Amino acid sequence: MGLVSVTLNGRPYDIACDDGQEGHVAYLADVLNSRVTALAETVGQVGESRLLLLAGLLVADELVEARNTLDQIARGGGAEGGSPGAFTASGLSEAELAEMINGLAQRIEEIAERLKSA
Repeated sequence: MGLVSVTLNGRPYDIACDDGQEGHVAYLADVLNSRVTALAETVGQVGESRLLLLAGLLVADELVEARNTLDQIARGGGAEGGSPGAFTASGLSEAELAEMINGLAQRIEEIAERLKSA
């Protein structure tokens, strides 16, 4: 079992994780700490629990927004649902599908960058 020491809002925490996941957990903690730090600068030190709650809500909002975008793309062109044949059934060409996927990838990268810089 791996162990990662992370800092959130100036407080250290030890987090257990699967072996080999230490770097990923540290990265996620950095993303969350960036969000908490930005919130603390905006709203002040309103308590650690509240800052973590607000940061979690903001991250969850971005996740839901990304999922909604994926759902819209999966339903694009009038296709029902996201079944493997839905895009061909809707008449989208491979080029159109590739363009949609590239747009989604760019959107996900933009969200990741916002998380890093927040």
